[in-house]
Amino acid sequence: MDLEKTIKTRISIRNYLKKPIKKNIINKLIQNGINAPSACNLKKWKFIIIDNKKMLKKLVRMGAQPTIQNIPIGILVIYPNITLSRGYRDDIQSASAAIQNIILSAHSLNLGACWICTLPPKKDLRNLFKIPKNYNPIALISLGYYKKNKKIIEKNKDISNFISYNTFKYKNYEKKRFYKNYKIKRIIRKIYYNLPLFFRIKIKKYIENKK
Repeated sequence: MDLEKTIKTRISIRNYLKKPIKKNIINKLIQNGINAPSACNLKKWKFIIIDNKKMLKKLVRMGAQPTIQNIPIGILVIYPNITLSRGYRDDIQSASAAIQNIILSAHSLNLGACWICTLPPKKDLRNLFKIPKNYNPIALISLGYYKKNKKIIEKNKDISNFISYNTFKYKNYEKKRFYKNYKIKRIIRKIYYNLPLFFRIKIKKYIENKK
């Protein structure tokens, strides 16, 4: 698959076949990931490959996205939290560049992937995976084979809604009031994740039983 088609046809895949992914394919994805640009060319990525089902289920119990418990493979992307550009978080940008390389490479190999940021607090992930304090978990990539009849449509978006020259000139964009609901949700989320894990699990079970 050529690069342009790979970019235009990639979509997030959250449900996968129960088919293992060979280690050489995972290694190829990571190799493509570490060929991404990084701030000051430091290339300090670390990747934890998660194929243990109990570990994946524990992540969900701790507050991660529910679909994680059924994935064949997860890749937790980690990067040092020491940055020279705190305002623009070059550590997060470096990690994100590798993530994009990995998910595009996965699609080119007929693998489904999803970039997941609905994860437990970083302190909980550090405890679970024994991650040093000077490293931050950035995101988790879920990977797996998907049904071949999955509808993938090539996307050709009108770029006029996304681009302007020299100044911010857009007719349609989100006004400040648009973000009020997100602020409320962010506060609720912060309160939830500051609760002890035991209470979070109880709340999660209660919500699931109500559905």
